[in-house]
Amino acid sequence: MAKKVFLPVLLLIISLFALTGCASKDIGSPNDQNNNQFNEVSNNVSERKIIYKVSADIHTDDLEMILSEINENLGDGWVENKVVEEDKAYIVIRIKSNRIDTFLNVLSHEGTINKLRQTSTDVSLNYFDKTHRINSLNAELDRLIELKKMQII
Repeated sequence: MAKKVFLPVLLLIISLFALTGCASKDIGSPNDQNNNQFNEVSNNVSERKIIYKVSADIHTDDLEMILSEINENLGDGWVENKVVEEDKAYIVIRIKSNRIDTFLNVLSHEGTINKLRQTSTDVSLNYFDKTHRINSLNAELDRLIELKKMQII
């Protein structure tokens, strides 16, 4: 009988920050931007930026096969951290949030998921704050370039 192999797998799932139509060319005071930002986030739940963290303990008979399956199913994700010992492995993987269920389903076919924990963190306000800051700095840069050109001519 094959020896049961214990494989704790920690999957960190990050919803990649897709750049959607959150840019604005209007420039106002910082207070105006913060108020608008709050309204954008609170009124449009579909544009929320959420980071998911999934932790799974998986038992398997074939450690090498499940490691191979993980690598084959990464897609556009990547392995951030990997520690493999004789009979267990600890892996931190980054993949898109819309692939969480599919990825876990693949792993469940290769082993038994004994413990599964999922948490989420809403980073929408921080994301939109950074986005507005970038837009503001780009507008400032454009204005400085325009002023510099006027000086040269």
